[in-house]
Amino acid sequence: MNKFILSFLILPLFLFSKDSNTVDFAREVLPVLSDKCYACHGPDTKKKDLVRLDLEELAKKDLGGYHAIDPKDLEESELLYRIIDEEDPMPPEDFGKTLSKKEQEIIRQWVLSGAEYEEHWSFVPPTKAGIEPVGNPIDHFIDAKLKEEGTNFGKEADRATLARRASLILNGLPPEPADLDAFLKDNDEGAYEQVPQPPTCPQRLWGTYCPLLVGRGALWGYPRAPSR
Repeated sequence: MNKFILSFLILPLFLFSKDSNTVDFAREVLPVLSDKCYACHGPDTKKKDLVRLDLEELAKKDLGGYHAIDPKDLEESELLYRIIDEEDPMPPEDFGKTLSKKEQEIIRQWVLSGAEYEEHWSFVPPTKAGIEPVGNPIDHFIDAKLKEEGTNFGKEADRATLARRASLILNGLPPEPADLDAFLKDNDEGAYEQVPQPPTCPQRLWGTYCPLLVGRGALWGYPRAPSR
C-alpha cells in the first residue's frame, strides 16, 4: 500500500525526465502554456480567430505568410517575438499574468529545439528503465535527480519520525501510541508497511475530513486568487 502510493506520487517526476539540456514539454512547457497562454490560445478560447497553441497542427499552420511556430524556420516563429514584445506583450498586460524570464527561456528553448508536442505523462505507458537499482527502486530515481542538481539525500529519519509521517499522509492522524510502540519494538523488515493502521470512528471521519478540506482549499483557493 505504502510503496504503491509513493510510487504513484514520485515516479512521474523521474521516469520521464530527459537530458538536463532538453526542455521537457509535459513537465516544463505545458504548465507554462496552460497557465499563461491557453486562456486565449487554448481549447476554451472564445475568439476563434486567435491561433491555437494547444494543438500542434494549429500552432504550426500557415497563418498567411507567418506561423506561430514555423516548422521550416524555427527562429522566425512569431511566438518567439510575441513573448518578448515590450509594446504588445503576450500575455497582454490586462491578463493579470506575465511570463517570467525563466518561462520565456523555456518556451524559446522548446521552439528552437523543434517544438515537439507530447502527451501528458499520465497517458504515456510506462516502460522499464533497463537498470538494476541498488536498494529501493524509487530511491534510485530520486538519487539520480538529486545528483543532477548537485545535492544528495538528507540524513535518514529515525523510525518514530517515519511512522508519524506515514500515518499522517495515509490517515491524516498521527499513529496511536500503542501502534507506534509496537512498531519501534518490531525489527522485522516489513514492519514499516504495517504502521498506518486505519483509524476508528470518529477518528476515521475527522482524519479524512481535514485533509479533504486542505486539499480543496489548495485546489480552489490559491490558484483562483493568486494575488492573495
